Amino acid sequence: VDWTVNDAFNVRFGRFPVPIGEFYLRYDAANHRSATKPLPYEMGRMLRRAEFNLAILPEPYPDNGVEIFGTLGGESAEVAYSAYAVSGLKGNAADADVDFVRSRREYFVDNNSSPAVGGRVAIAFPNLPIDGWRLLSIGASGMYGFYDDDSELSYLLGGVDLYTRFGSLNVRGEALFRRTAIPDETDRFQQRLRSLWVQREGFYVQLDGPVFKGVEWLARYDGFRRAGPLLIGSPLRSTDSAITRGTFGLNLIATKGVKLKINYEVWMFDDFPEEHLLHSGLIGTF
Repeated sequence: VDWTVNDAFNVRFGRFPVPIGEFYLRYDAANHRSATKPLPYEMGRMLRRAEFNLAILPEPYPDNGVEIFGTLGGESAEVAYSAYAVSGLKGNAADADVDFVRSRREYFVDNNSSPAVGGRVAIAFPNLPIDGWRLLSIGASGMYGFYDDDSELSYLLGGVDLYTRFGSLNVRGEALFRRTAIPDETDRFQQRLRSLWVQREGFYVQLDGPVFKGVEWLARYDGFRRAGPLLIGSPLRSTDSAITRGTFGLNLIATKGVKLKINYEVWMFDDFPEEHLLHSGLIGTF
């Protein structure tokens, strides 16, 4: 339910996409040019998913709660803001991490009665003084909450994003992190617990645009890093393990609303062999 007062102040109740980063605005396959999502937000096509428990925050991430949002400014600059309280990510102390399956399955109840709070602010400059430079937007996001049933293990999410456009060339980039508390139970971990946190960091940089009518291109470089103690039985070999990936893609637009996406990807791991993948997707909008 949305209560619209004016452009500067609006209130939303219920289930809504949580505003973290810039990609949440484009998570639907029809709204981004790649066949896969950037590594910080990857979900179903994440390689080594069991080893890394996905990345930072798989998109889409809808949740239940309340949000205040609006847009301020004029012709030269606009500031968009949002602040919210939601049920938050869920997990088990036994796993020492967020459980994304549980977070989506148990959407109707808060497992610990401790809402997660956060917000996002972005400033956009729609009228730039240089010919061909059409838009510049810079944003920052943050979120804090508890994921375990007893509200003892917290997580902190934060990130920055940038989008700009030169003529028909789109340039996008984001950096995101999640710092997740782990239980103080030495016998469950492979290493001595010098810190009771696991740090996850990710980024992506993407260029995309049209080639000519009916054909689009994209090039993306992204990465993900996990640093922190390992549970006994973890398949990871190092307490500091990273992934980098290079992607090149073409989109063929058969007709209005119908698009074929083709991506070639190279995945490079610290702890595992290199992987080469070809992804495709057929998108139809109505």
